[in-house]
Amino acid sequence: MKTFLTKGVFLFCAFLLTTNLLSAQKERKSHPKKESTNWMNESYSTFPENSEIIDRRNQFEKHFDKGNGKTTMVTSNTPLNYLLNGKWETIFTTIETNESGKESNYAFSNSKNIFESYYGRTLTDGIKTIFGNGEELIEMQNARLYYLTDTQQEVNSQSIGNSKGEISKNVLTYESIFGPFIDLKLTQTAGKRKLDYIIKSKDAFNNVPESAKYMVFEETITLPLGWTARIENKEIVLLNAKGERVAGYAQPIVLDTEVKDDPKTNDKEQRFTGLELHDDLILDPNKQDKISEKAEQNEKLIRYEIHQEGTKLTIKTLVFVDWLRSEYRVFPITVDPTLYAITGAGWVCEGCSVWSSTSGAPANSSITSVYLNPYFNNIYYGYYYYDWWSGYTFYGYYYYGSYVCDYYWNYYVLTNSTGASTGGTCGGYSSNFNCNNPNNTWNLYRYDGDGYYYTYADMNYEIYVDYVTLITPTISSLPATACVGYDPNTLSLTNAPGGYGALTYQWRLNGANIGGATGATYNPPALMAPGTYSYTLVVTDGCGKVATSAASTIVINAMTTATTPINTDMIWKGTTSTDWTVLNNWYSYNGSAYVNATALPTTATNVIIPPNGACVANQPNTSFNIGNAKNLTIESGATLTMGTGQLNVAGNWTKTGSFVPGTGTVNFIGSTAQSVNGTGTNAFYNVSINNTSTGLTLGIPATVSNSLTMTSGNVVTTATNLLTLGVSAPGTLNWTSGTIVGPFRRWFNASTNSGNSTGLFPVGTSTLNRWSLVEYTTAPSVAGYLTAEFKPTNPIGSSAGANGLTLVDQWNWQLDNIASEGYWEIAPTALTGGTYSIKLRPNQFTSIFDYSASRIIKSPLPHTTWTLDGTHGSIVGSSADFTIDRTGLSNYSFFAVAFPTAAPLPVELVSFQANCLTDQNVSVSWSTASEKDASHFTIERSRDGINWITIAVVNAAGNSTSLMDYEYIDQPESGVNYYRLTQVDIDGKTTIYDPVTSNCNEVISTNSVSVYPNPNQGKFNVSLNTIATLGQCQLAISDSKGSMIYAKQITTKKGSNIYPINGLNVAPGIYYLTISNSNGFKETIKLIIE
Repeated sequence: MKTFLTKGVFLFCAFLLTTNLLSAQKERKSHPKKESTNWMNESYSTFPENSEIIDRRNQFEKHFDKGNGKTTMVTSNTPLNYLLNGKWETIFTTIETNESGKESNYAFSNSKNIFESYYGRTLTDGIKTIFGNGEELIEMQNARLYYLTDTQQEVNSQSIGNSKGEISKNVLTYESIFGPFIDLKLTQTAGKRKLDYIIKSKDAFNNVPESAKYMVFEETITLPLGWTARIENKEIVLLNAKGERVAGYAQPIVLDTEVKDDPKTNDKEQRFTGLELHDDLILDPNKQDKISEKAEQNEKLIRYEIHQEGTKLTIKTLVFVDWLRSEYRVFPITVDPTLYAITGAGWVCEGCSVWSSTSGAPANSSITSVYLNPYFNNIYYGYYYYDWWSGYTFYGYYYYGSYVCDYYWNYYVLTNSTGASTGGTCGGYSSNFNCNNPNNTWNLYRYDGDGYYYTYADMNYEIYVDYVTLITPTISSLPATACVGYDPNTLSLTNAPGGYGALTYQWRLNGANIGGATGATYNPPALMAPGTYSYTLVVTDGCGKVATSAASTIVINAMTTATTPINTDMIWKGTTSTDWTVLNNWYSYNGSAYVNATALPTTATNVIIPPNGACVANQPNTSFNIGNAKNLTIESGATLTMGTGQLNVAGNWTKTGSFVPGTGTVNFIGSTAQSVNGTGTNAFYNVSINNTSTGLTLGIPATVSNSLTMTSGNVVTTATNLLTLGVSAPGTLNWTSGTIVGPFRRWFNASTNSGNSTGLFPVGTSTLNRWSLVEYTTAPSVAGYLTAEFKPTNPIGSSAGANGLTLVDQWNWQLDNIASEGYWEIAPTALTGGTYSIKLRPNQFTSIFDYSASRIIKSPLPHTTWTLDGTHGSIVGSSADFTIDRTGLSNYSFFAVAFPTAAPLPVELVSFQANCLTDQNVSVSWSTASEKDASHFTIERSRDGINWITIAVVNAAGNSTSLMDYEYIDQPESGVNYYRLTQVDIDGKTTIYDPVTSNCNEVISTNSVSVYPNPNQGKFNVSLNTIATLGQCQLAISDSKGSMIYAKQITTKKGSNIYPINGLNVAPGIYYLTISNSNGFKETIKLIIE
């Protein structure tokens, strides 16, 4: 009855089928029969999988990559692809079961097409079409069949039946829709849909009255809002609301199937026969009643009538009944078997040609062969064909269904039958065009032997074009920028540019040919001058077509540093990586230019590390390796990172950038003076100093968090440029030699410590090491820092002056002098609590005439006086270089070495007392702090204190620097007894000590402290005779302002205790002597010094 067309199809008179591509060969080939009605469902299966070049699709073309630079274009005069969401998708004509979930009341669908089609299980719901813009059209509503008499009376009307549709590929058939003898067949093609009524038997007209003139197929169509319909050139044209042609129905035709032998060729000829029942239907007896090719004849057999009200369009297809009932008809008869474009004729076309184009081949292509293949759809007719290749004329070919011989046509120029220069016949032909591409239009003519050239309007037409394209070559890329000295990698062709025949190459630099660079690869030289370098590759194929690559461009920048280099300096560039040991990461300066280094830095070459920039890609990392430098400069913005390795520096260290120490070691190993300069603080992990010259000077602060090794060379510091060991944890000092000339700070945990590694401060002067050692015996309450410095100036010049002197230690040393060579200042930061011992090294303290008599004194904050805290320990060494220690100290201060003006007596008597025992005996006891050349002691007793008798002789220790205790038990008469002690040296010299008394018959006073003589000139005895003072007591003397000038720990025993005070070197005046103990006893006596 009708064929439905969309707008895109109106532009063409045939469409192209997709079939297997056969590469053009120079021999004939045969091609198997194909079913043109379902060609798109084959999905181009003969092409390699994923070989289609998707981005070359358009509505009428597909391109396939055959490999080796060859491409095949399939072009069409009907759509191959449809537009979906802005992308071209392949059309499929298969009608499938509708499982998409869309339009669910329709059982079948074809949705991958120019428009979407939905079909019901029966035709009660009609046929729905959805266009790309969403507008919908519904056909086959209220469909019926009836006949019209000459008087326009309707007879034998019947509605469409409810038979169920059956699908086969792109065909949907509803059998017996108007009785048992009429079927409906729907055929889906690209952008088109045919609807054919198949009259299976003449019995369909058994009950049709003789008066019937037309068989009428009628249906109602619901159009989108605003659409209109009209008949133009026997076809129905549909226009949208804008008046644009968007769809239509081609002029209908009828076709029977009688086949008789052609007497001329013995081939089968398809015939159209008719009855002389109408004046306009004239039969040609010379052609066995074959109807003339004149298109007007068919118009008498079938036509449209339409009527529109709003969106409802009624279409009637009227068929001449007498022609259908003619005895010449051979059934089945098809009403409207063929699809036509809007501009095409309904049956045959005189003098027209089916054409296709090769214009889809991209620029720079060389066509190698063309394969042309026409398919004639269900045409039952024979024609003459002129074979341009053989010159033969063929008559009577029969084209049944969709099969016809394939034609290969390879024309250089084809404008008419006489202008064809070459061509092909059935069986195949291919030709090499020798780089002369044919014109873009290809024509198929039908020749009837009488000078007429015809073709079919209802012809499916395909053309395959094999071509090779010289595409734009691509080349490997260069970095956008690099620095002078950059050595580019080899440039190479990175794609297959295709093209015809052998390819030739020419590399160019900045548009100029590079001599000798004629291969597919090119290795540029190192680029030593700043500037822009643009490399391109020009490729020429065998047909002379030329393609030029995009430029691979690199900008070579000049190297710049904040530090002015000198000859042989090494400059970091980090081209390859962060690895210090990779040669390509370094420049060498030759005095005038930067060149690629040929060796890594040594301790004889200066190293400059600039920040990342045009010429520096990465910052260096020594990692686990060993790096070397003479002067090392880390410029502002640059970063040097260490791993676990080592960095040997033989010159100066300058850091204005950043240094990340990792867990590595920096070794200062210069043979000349070295320095650490720059900005900020240098944070090291491990540092080793082994400078064989004057050592290392800090121009900025330096912190060593883990280990400081001093093997040789001094370190000069200041309060600003301080050297610190340990950060929140003690660092380890490995000291062999060298002196820190200036302050040195160390971290101490809240725990005890011992030894040089955790407590030594190797401070001193540039020529003398005068270290101090602090060891905590009771842990500090809060961890923190100690900063120690040796001050090489006379302590008398400090804020403490000589205040507090003379000091007397526990063994009666009269410490009235301070060593003038210097003193130690030790100050805490955050560190509090704890008790420590200190050891000092008074190296070359020549002002001390007897080093063995020296003692450590301190001046605590606010450093206004000197005191004698703690307990003296030992002295080891010689007068030129000795160590001295003191224990039981707390808080921090200045530390100095004090000593007496004159040596004490050979025997230093600490105590001498006579105490009553429970058995009325008397214990005579005495103690010495030191003895020198002592022979023995003589004990004398007196009843009146005037007349003395010797009661005992006790041998002395002889020579001793430790406390010695002596005792003799006497059995005197009751009452008061006096005892006197005489010390005798080995040279006979004697010393008689003041007497003590005992009275064992008296009750001991509970409060008896006295001084005699009083007044005195600084030499006197303290007498204690009290139970309350038994044990440890503190004897202290203070001036009238309350300042303590003397302090001493004493031990008292039961009975009388006498303690001599010899040579209290103070100004005349009133002083106060106080005896106290931890039991709360305290008694103060006024003391007058004259």
